[in-house]
Amino acid sequence: MTNLIKTLIDCEKIEAVCKQCNKGVYRQTGQVDQEANPIVFRHACNECKDEVDFSIGYPVLTYKNKKFMLADSIRFLSGPPKPDIK
Repeated sequence: MTNLIKTLIDCEKIEAVCKQCNKGVYRQTGQVDQEANPIVFRHACNECKDEVDFSIGYPVLTYKNKKFMLADSIRFLSGPPKPDIK
């Protein structure tokens, strides 16, 4: 395995507040429309379950004015897990 270096940085976490209940925040459901341009990530409110689509997976981190999606978001782009066939 490659050695990794960890460095603490100052960044901000950005959440998308639910437009329906205004209490919860949207979280990815795991559904991704890769045929859309740009790619669309389905989100559901963690309070009222309202569903919306965004072209970025929330929450995101910002660092030096750039947005970064979390690794958990990006794993959806590879599609569903492949069955373990032996």
